[in-house]
Amino acid sequence: MNRPLMARLQLIDAARIRSGRFPNARTLAQELEVSVRTVQRDLELLRDQLGAPLAYDPRRRGYYYTRTDFVLPAPPVSPMEVAALQTAAHLLRLVAGSAFEGLVRGFIDRLVASMPEAVTVDPQGQGDLSFGLPAIRGDEAHVTAALEILQEALVSRQTVAVHYYSAYRDAWRHRYIDPYHLHYRGGAWYVIGRCHWRRRILVFAVDRMRDLRLTGRRFTVQPRFSARKFLETAWELHGGDPVEVQIRFRPPAARYIRERRWHPSQELQEGPEGSLVLKLKVAGLAEVARWLLQFGSSAEVLAPAALREMVVEEIRRMAAVYSSSAATSPTPRAIR
Repeated sequence: MNRPLMARLQLIDAARIRSGRFPNARTLAQELEVSVRTVQRDLELLRDQLGAPLAYDPRRRGYYYTRTDFVLPAPPVSPMEVAALQTAAHLLRLVAGSAFEGLVRGFIDRLVASMPEAVTVDPQGQGDLSFGLPAIRGDEAHVTAALEILQEALVSRQTVAVHYYSAYRDAWRHRYIDPYHLHYRGGAWYVIGRCHWRRRILVFAVDRMRDLRLTGRRFTVQPRFSARKFLETAWELHGGDPVEVQIRFRPPAARYIRERRWHPSQELQEGPEGSLVLKLKVAGLAEVARWLLQFGSSAEVLAPAALREMVVEEIRRMAAVYSSSAATSPTPRAIR
C-alpha cells in the first residue's frame, strides 16, 4: 500500500537512515512499496527543502547523515486535528479503570509527543471542549478485573464461567458464556456472547458478573455472527429478530425526533400540522416501549400491535398508581 508522504519521510529518516542501515533508492522503494522515482523525490525533499545532511556512501551503496543533530520538522497541525486529539484525550474517560486504559493512554501519549511544542493536550483540563460522559457503571475495580478475564477469553476463544445477576428476574444464576464481542454504551460495558443455558446469543452487563473464571474449554464463534449487524438491528443492546415499527410524533416532540438519527434503519415521513412518523426495523420492543414513554401523549405507536399493547399496559399501570395516591396528594401543577 502506498504510504503518505510524511509517513514515508519519517520511516526513511528514523527507521532507515538514522539507524545506520545505509539504504538506497531501490531498497527503500521495495520496502515502502513505491517507485524508485518516488523515493528519489523524497530524498531530494529531505536534503534540499528540509535541510537534512544527506550524503551517499559509494562503498556501502547507501545514504547516511553527516551530522547527528538533524531533526525532521514536525508536520503542520490543523486546528481540527488539535480538536480531534483533544477529543480523544477526553474520551479516555470511557476506558478509565478498565483493562484498556493503559493501552489507550499510551497511544494518546505517543501522539501528543509527536506534536509541535506549541500544541498542548491536557486530558484533565477543560480547554475549549467539554464532554458530558457518564461515569462507568458499577465498581471500577471489579469491572476492570472482569474485563481482563473477558478480553483473554475473547482472544483465546475460551468459555467463561460466571455468576450472573438478571435485573429483570431479580435473581442470580450460574452461567457458561462464549464471549464474542465487548461493547461500551451509556456508561456500561457489555459482552455479547452465546449463553449455554439459553442456547442463543445474548447481551450481558459486565458489572452484573461475579466469580468469573476461564474454563479452558475452547469455542468457535457461530459463522453467521457479526457484531456490526447485531448492533445495527438492536434497539439499545437487545438483539433478536427485527420487527417493523411505526410511531407517530406530534409537535413539539416531532421537532426533537427530527434533530438526530435514532437508528440506522430509520425513515422519517412528514405528516400534517408538523407531525412526523418514525419508521424503524428493530429488535427489543420492550426497550422501545420504555423509550417511548418519555414522550407521553406526544407519541403514538401505529405498529406493531404487540408494541402498542406494551405501551397501553404500562399506561394502565401508571394510571392505577397515580389514581390510588390522588386522594393524599396535593393539587398538581401543570408541567410547562
